[in-house]
Amino acid sequence: MGVALCLIAVVLWGLIQIPIKLAKTPARVGLAISLPAALVASALIVLVKGDLCVPELAARDWYFIALMGVLHFSLASFGYLEAVQRAGITTAAPITRFTPLIVVLLHAAISRTPLSPWLTTAAVLVLAGGVLCTRGARQLHPVEHYGNLRLGMFLAVFACFMWSGGYLAVGEISEDIPRSLVTLYGLAFGAVVYWIIVLASGRAKALRRVSRRDVALYVTHGIASYALAYWALFEGIALLGLGQATVIAECWPAAAVVVGIAVFREPMNLQKFLGTLVMIGSAILVIVLS
Repeated sequence: MGVALCLIAVVLWGLIQIPIKLAKTPARVGLAISLPAALVASALIVLVKGDLCVPELAARDWYFIALMGVLHFSLASFGYLEAVQRAGITTAAPITRFTPLIVVLLHAAISRTPLSPWLTTAAVLVLAGGVLCTRGARQLHPVEHYGNLRLGMFLAVFACFMWSGGYLAVGEISEDIPRSLVTLYGLAFGAVVYWIIVLASGRAKALRRVSRRDVALYVTHGIASYALAYWALFEGIALLGLGQATVIAECWPAAAVVVGIAVFREPMNLQKFLGTLVMIGSAILVIVLS
């Protein structure tokens, strides 16, 4: 069941690249729409499941939920969405494949448990797939896009480290707390922090100029990517463990690459093709051995 939940997240994150790329509104503005939409959807999930009737949360759990929300839903999301719009899906998505290796290594160090050879191998394969996918990025972009490519890759690396910290925070939250509630509270913290950034930077005015089409696209993004995919992932982490679930879920760029090529005709070369296969293989390795 844990594997199935992680794969659901992979599929959702692959498909959700479509509204992100179709939107003409900059991601730094659209995210201010996505997060509230996700918060409403997540609240409905909690109500339907009846997960509000839980013991009072300890201060430690509140701390890690808040940390996860800010890192995952605010900072990492901003960095990645900007990277997609500046450098393309097939460049921005795979470069963040450092995340599972960072999580596996740091989680073992923090929990003081031996490194699993096969899990470490799977994480390295995810990284190798990301390197292959991004190796020919410069050659696949027109000369006039080089500035956007460099900045997009930098933002993708930033998102990678923010996601890693968010995953580690999830691993510290008590297993007694329903994952739907973890998602809801994390989204609340992330949305508040991001809206503070929006208001402080004066970007709130830009929301008035967002078309209805883009509003619908970002609402779709928020519901699918945050409320549903993250809920599925957090449930998967509770069942599989942090390392296994992270490696499987972080193979979602393979789905994003397929979407970028099939839907948007983004360029493909041998490196991207082989990198996608390697990432798929790493997920299969974890599924077979978990």
